[in-house]
Amino acid sequence: YETIVTGNTVDYYFADVAPGTYTLRVMKKNHVTREYTVVVGNSSVIQDVYLCLLGDVNEDGLLNSADYSMIVAHVKCNVVFDDVQKSAADLTRDGVVDAFDAIYLDLYLNSKVELP
Repeated sequence: YETIVTGNTVDYYFADVAPGTYTLRVMKKNHVTREYTVVVGNSSVIQDVYLCLLGDVNEDGLLNSADYSMIVAHVKCNVVFDDVQKSAADLTRDGVVDAFDAIYLDLYLNSKVELP
């Protein structure tokens, strides 16, 4: 099953889904891909989803120096990230949050590169 929606806040649905357990994968350009486990029975299921902008580790909807500072603090082991923050901070998409991700965000904030 697949559906494409546009906008920042939308309702979506999948019609005629057989009962079972499914993985709902939500993707948007320049955002962290999220996966949710959804159990479908004989009635409608509501699943709210949240997408986080790549680099937005404080999840305020903006990319700025606060996010850069948090990535640097994480690299220095002063801040522990949850899974969503780790995914958002991994701008180089290599599976590791390190100084290269902080550098990438700094370059983006200074209009030197685009988001991956």
